[in-house]
Amino acid sequence: MGTCEGQTGEHIASEVRTAHKLDKISKRLEKEKNLSDTLLNSMFPRSVAESMRAGEAVEPLLEGEVEPRDVIDMLNQLYYVMDHLASHFNLYKVETIGDAYMCCSGLPTPTEQHAQNVANFALAVRECVHLVESPVDRKPLKLRIGIHTGHCMGGVVGTLAPHYCLFGDMVNTTARHESTGMEGKIQCSSVLHEHLAEYSADSKGPMYNFTPRGYVDMKGKGQCYTYWLDGGSEYNGLAGPTVISELRKQVKQLLRQKKWKELKIFKFARRASNASTLGPASACSHDLGSITTESTTTNRDDTIESFALDELVGKTETDAPTSSMSDKFFNGVDVDVPVDDGDDDDLSNHDTVSFIALKKTAWSHIKWSPDLSRKDLVDAIHGLLSSMLWKCSDDVIQSRSDVPTHKEFLDQELLRFVDRISTLYNDCPFHSWTHACQVTLSATFLVKEYHKTKDEFGGSFDSHPFVRFTAVFAALIHDVKHLGVPNAQLKEEGHPLSEVYYQGSYLERQSIQVGLGIFMEEFTELSTTVLELCPEFIHLVTSAILATDISNKETERKVQERFDRVIVATGKDYAVTELDKTQSVVEHILLLADVGHCSQGYDNFLIWNAAFFHERFQGFQAGRGSDPRQEEWHQGQIGFIEGYIIPLAVRCNTLIPQCKFSKGSRRIVRKWKIDGKDYCDKLVEHSIEAEKVTTTTTSSSTTTKKNRKRSSGIRKMFFPSRKSLSDGYVTPPKISNSRLRQAKASL
Repeated sequence: MGTCEGQTGEHIASEVRTAHKLDKISKRLEKEKNLSDTLLNSMFPRSVAESMRAGEAVEPLLEGEVEPRDVIDMLNQLYYVMDHLASHFNLYKVETIGDAYMCCSGLPTPTEQHAQNVANFALAVRECVHLVESPVDRKPLKLRIGIHTGHCMGGVVGTLAPHYCLFGDMVNTTARHESTGMEGKIQCSSVLHEHLAEYSADSKGPMYNFTPRGYVDMKGKGQCYTYWLDGGSEYNGLAGPTVISELRKQVKQLLRQKKWKELKIFKFARRASNASTLGPASACSHDLGSITTESTTTNRDDTIESFALDELVGKTETDAPTSSMSDKFFNGVDVDVPVDDGDDDDLSNHDTVSFIALKKTAWSHIKWSPDLSRKDLVDAIHGLLSSMLWKCSDDVIQSRSDVPTHKEFLDQELLRFVDRISTLYNDCPFHSWTHACQVTLSATFLVKEYHKTKDEFGGSFDSHPFVRFTAVFAALIHDVKHLGVPNAQLKEEGHPLSEVYYQGSYLERQSIQVGLGIFMEEFTELSTTVLELCPEFIHLVTSAILATDISNKETERKVQERFDRVIVATGKDYAVTELDKTQSVVEHILLLADVGHCSQGYDNFLIWNAAFFHERFQGFQAGRGSDPRQEEWHQGQIGFIEGYIIPLAVRCNTLIPQCKFSKGSRRIVRKWKIDGKDYCDKLVEHSIEAEKVTTTTTSSSTTTKKNRKRSSGIRKMFFPSRKSLSDGYVTPPKISNSRLRQAKASL
């Protein structure tokens, strides 16, 4: 009995052990099955995965007699070609999204060549994709391609099917460029176009060929200026015609060698109903993240949206001869903006000699001749203002009968006004009459080019016709009576200006009050005519000049917010008036004109950079500011251009897309990084020599301090009689009716 019990117990223990082993094996099998199911579900829709597990035939809905294996083979070939080219040009394949193929350069590994990699890849894909035939009609595929560059965020997300994703406005913008493109073409954003143009500046010639397409309405973006990327030039060693041709032969050979496997699981079974859509195998349209392509007319915007001193003497930029008309006023000829002498869209009876000369000059060559006297500059500036005034007048009046009948008298008043303003500028190295003329010349060029854009595209550019005269007028008076020291220094000194203009931007408000005060009080006929034609004139001039105080961060923020709201966000649900657009346009034209030397010729940049350095040094000698020699002047200029000028230039390029302002700024930075330190050393040497020979300024400085202590003298200095108007600071002019209300509201 004991033996039997022992054998029975042993048997039970053995069964238990076996059961435990079976349980472990069962759990392991279940785990493996779950892993297999998870993988299958992540690759296919759930219904397809279940049919595959059941051994059933998957019946795709196809058009006509096309077999699924043909579609799969076509997609395999297409993705094989694109994967091969992505690897060849160092691009990262992000993923395929339905019928889309998205890849990028610069992520996850940063590279300075990201723009070139994307463009070269797009050119290669457009050419090599012809090797893949459509299973429907056996014709070569054609893709719609869009490319763009910008900032985005990337990272690995998800648990069921974790993968590296991109998020950000750049992805959406790229998708818009693809969806609004045309088959067989590459649509390039203006931002990427600038990057490629800048890259070409370092080669013997342009590395890419473009055709401007113009403004295109894009969902959620408003009007965007785009280009067709036609191809690489012979200077492009990675995507030139010869290289692309050889690459096409290589890809063709690879396709011949590749043996495509037919997936037997997809057994074709014709449905009884007539189907006209594609099933789990996606259609043949492709979208590339920083580059996007598509071969069908399907709009996938909503799908993509979820991913969301050459030498110190200075040399001219070209050795081409100057035109005879430009010889008196300007140095240089047009190389950036083509001039059509036979059909100039801005030609009118109001074109003066100086304005016609300006039309023959490129942005990079805008510079007055150094031989011009003050009277010569007055005559030339008057010519520019006169052209702007009467062009604006014609635009406003048009069919009205109240055309000014005393134009000759008004023109003489305008000449006297320019002459009057020229005498009010202090003898500062930088904030001077000469610099005001340079800014006025730049502003005239900008409004001329802006007017071309406005005439051609309209839409978001429907600003007031008086943009031209307003911007040029503001440029003329924007630094009147400038003291040669920054606002921060005046505040530190407790200067009377900081008490009178307690709102801030002391020097800018002084210029507004002096310039507009003289304009309305001494030149009543002219100012009355201007205000009748443009009632918002005072407001526009005031806001534009205040915007030039870039040290005032609150003003800078408002200016940029206004631009984003009324220009960039055109097409969105914002209440935008014509005045809003006009104000933003005038502000940005004056902002860019005021620092135009930072995006024009390098010799011009050196001239005004040295002038600003010497103005700062003079202030230091007078005990009004820090010593610029102790500052990192070289690095400071680089930071200023890269941090302020280039973003400003990019915004202005939205208004005037045909002029590549940031290209000039980047060219200046490249040269400045090379020889800027030597130039700064020479500036310091000159300042040391000047310091040795300069007599002491103690007496004048003492006199200035005494005058500041006399509170009784403040009222006399800032509220003079009309007889002393030219020597001091003026109060708002005593005029009546609506003009007085406008002046008070603006000032």
